[in-house]
Amino acid sequence: MHLRTPLLLAFLAGSLAIAAAGCDTGPPPIPPLPDAGPTYDGGSDAGGPNCDNGAKDGDETGIDCGGSCDGCADGDPCNVPADCDSLVCMRGRCLVPTCTDEVRNGSETGTDCGGDCGLCPGGEPCTSNDQCISGRCRGAVCADSTCDDGRMNADETDIDCGGPLCPACRGGETCETETDCTSLICAGGTCTEPACNDGVQNQDETSVDCGGGFCPACRDGLACMVDRDCEGMRCLDGGCVSCMDRVRNAEETDVDCGGPLCSPCRDGLVCTVDTDCENSFCHMGTCISCSDGTMNFDETDVDCGGTRCTGCLNGRMCGDNMDCLSNDCMGGLCRGRGDTCTDIVTLTTGLNTVNWVATANDYMVANPSCSSQTREGPDVVMQYTATVDGFVTFDIAKPASNRWTMLVSDQTCGMPTPELLCQSRYTETSMSGQIAVTAGTTYTFYLADTNSGTLPLSNPLLVTIDEIVPPCTPGMGGVVGNGVTRRTTGLTSISEYFVEADDSPTGYVYFGGTTQLYRMPKAGGAVETVTTLAGISSTRLGYAMVVAGNDIFTLETLTTGTTGRLYRISSDGGATWITGGQDYATFDGGAAQPNDDFRGATADPTGARLYLITEESSLVTEIWSVPLGATTVPVTGRLEAAIPSYLSCSGLAMDASYYYTACYNPTPQLIRIDRTTMAVTVLSSTVPVSSLINSIHADDNTSDGVADALYVNVGTEDAYYVCGLSATPFAAPFVSWGGATSNYGLGFDPAANRLYGIDDDTRELVIIE
Repeated sequence: MHLRTPLLLAFLAGSLAIAAAGCDTGPPPIPPLPDAGPTYDGGSDAGGPNCDNGAKDGDETGIDCGGSCDGCADGDPCNVPADCDSLVCMRGRCLVPTCTDEVRNGSETGTDCGGDCGLCPGGEPCTSNDQCISGRCRGAVCADSTCDDGRMNADETDIDCGGPLCPACRGGETCETETDCTSLICAGGTCTEPACNDGVQNQDETSVDCGGGFCPACRDGLACMVDRDCEGMRCLDGGCVSCMDRVRNAEETDVDCGGPLCSPCRDGLVCTVDTDCENSFCHMGTCISCSDGTMNFDETDVDCGGTRCTGCLNGRMCGDNMDCLSNDCMGGLCRGRGDTCTDIVTLTTGLNTVNWVATANDYMVANPSCSSQTREGPDVVMQYTATVDGFVTFDIAKPASNRWTMLVSDQTCGMPTPELLCQSRYTETSMSGQIAVTAGTTYTFYLADTNSGTLPLSNPLLVTIDEIVPPCTPGMGGVVGNGVTRRTTGLTSISEYFVEADDSPTGYVYFGGTTQLYRMPKAGGAVETVTTLAGISSTRLGYAMVVAGNDIFTLETLTTGTTGRLYRISSDGGATWITGGQDYATFDGGAAQPNDDFRGATADPTGARLYLITEESSLVTEIWSVPLGATTVPVTGRLEAAIPSYLSCSGLAMDASYYYTACYNPTPQLIRIDRTTMAVTVLSSTVPVSSLINSIHADDNTSDGVADALYVNVGTEDAYYVCGLSATPFAAPFVSWGGATSNYGLGFDPAANRLYGIDDDTRELVIIE
């Protein structure tokens, strides 16, 4: 270290003062370390921070230290050197005093010398001769030595540095051995500057190339002095520790876990309090839980029962009812419930785990309307009491390829008929659906296995219940009501795929399929055979027809070609007929033609054009249009839209802005298609769309050009409705007019606000309003 001019002047001034005194009474005390500033007492007159309130406030940089308070301890936060006891602040933290920080601190008597550091050069403060390189302490200041004369002499390797007596040399100065250099590296006779990658512990490093104020933090197991020296910010007993060092240390209760800083311990490891454990339960010094595979604490069986764990399953040990999921403990074992109406399972919203013990088929003794399979029993009885006027959805997990049958009734328990819902499922992995409910009404579910499949009813049953308040209600706000009346047709057999109504109050309802077409007066009367009246046969029929104003069309089942797809059989509303039908349009789309048969058609709200949708299973679903009311035919069809990601679509409705259809692939969905951008929105994935033919109608009951509700038939003797189309669409069962047999077609008469269906079992016209 080189002699500093200010220190030399101080030394000379001190020597003169001693000489003037006439005698040397021995070395005086070392001057105090630099003052870090006043310490406030926190009183009302201090005007500064409270330095003993256990909080960081005022201009403090740490708790009760820094700023106007006393200096902070090593490792505490700081802004400037004066915030620290060591008077060294770097990277926002107070550093540990070192012999190279160029500050007089720690046990040093001079700057980076004396105390625990090396001998002091001339001019540095001292209290004894043995603190000075010169061996002479005069007037509390070290006398000069050859290490202070500005020349390279004695054993020095460079001017005033190196050798056994003088301070080590800085980088770039001459050396002979490592100890001649502050960096402890002498390379080619020259000292290198200390660095954080030189493989030597130097500067203020706490371990080789890490720690201190300049180098990166040290990894686990290396030396440290303060938390800041460690990657894990934890210095314990001079070594870096962490929650990943595979050693139990610091506050850990087991290896790398527990305590206030590490993650909680897994089951079976040592703990002292509950917070030491992943499952927040420390019992007799060991972490335990309700999933550790061991019967412990107050469990009545392995991982169940007692005050902390969930109830036990059927057949497991119990002490009282609270130990059982079924809330039924008898003879020290949990038993299930749901056998009879006196031991019924009560369902709540959310997931219900139903442990049951049922032995007989008590109530589902006759074939329900939806299944003819032999019930093997027993039937499990469950109840739910609705809290809203709306709908309840249910989902009961089941194994695939096993037929279960379920009835839902709102009658007194034990009376499963009349049925509100009947469901029979084989391939599906759940019994799921929706029923309309009234607040305060109790609904009973009867569930049984059949002889179709090898597995019995699952035990426990996983039953999920949810309530829905719909945005619309049948029969209210313009929505069609769901009352059903029937009218006999007098037909001996019907095979129907479509039902359509014209827009005349005194008009007709049309229904039929691929071989026959009939109509029946809305006011009642004899059924007429349109195939005979119009002189058409199956070559003019398919899976859909449409009445658009005065034009009545049938759709053929052709899957290729540009003609023979759309036939007009009347242009005056059925007052007269076009014998044999009129091939109405050529579909060439320029270079394209429809890629499959049409299975849905509708007129636009203005009545200007007719729109048709293809039922495509592998290419691209297409929507075509033709002008209505043409006097010269064939007209030219126009390709309006191509929807590539949705297939097996059938049924088509529209309003001023959107198309609506039902698609079976890739999953059954009701979708809406923007007529301008062709963007697709899924309206519902819960309606069980048919893969063969669906009917869909849009009801604009507010006459604003946008549909307010959709009515959908999906191939069974029931219908669904969808509303809330402009916000969050809601879909639900709307009405049922029979069992679960296949039944297609749904007609809509917007003028009368009425729907029509056909019951092909009873051969009746179904009127819904």
